[in-house]
Amino acid sequence: MHIIKVTNIPRWISEIDLKNFFISCGAVVKAEIALDQDTVRSRGYGYVVFAEEEAKQRALEKNGAFLDGAVIKVSQGEKVEEETVSE
Repeated sequence: MHIIKVTNIPRWISEIDLKNFFISCGAVVKAEIALDQDTVRSRGYGYVVFAEEEAKQRALEKNGAFLDGAVIKVSQGEKVEEETVSE
């Protein structure tokens, strides 16, 4: 899997918004925002899975970009808990 981690996501951004933000980089398999288990609100970070390595590399170049007024941090996704990103 070709995964990136995105932090500083505004709390009102949906998974669809996140996917649409990165679709210009290439085919997005899945976009997921981590939710607080108690409040079911965004925890401000998430993961995007790409179909190809090249798309992931283009997405990493969006580090420091603005997403709905917030500067996001985009980094290499590491091994993620099964509940966060599943195939």
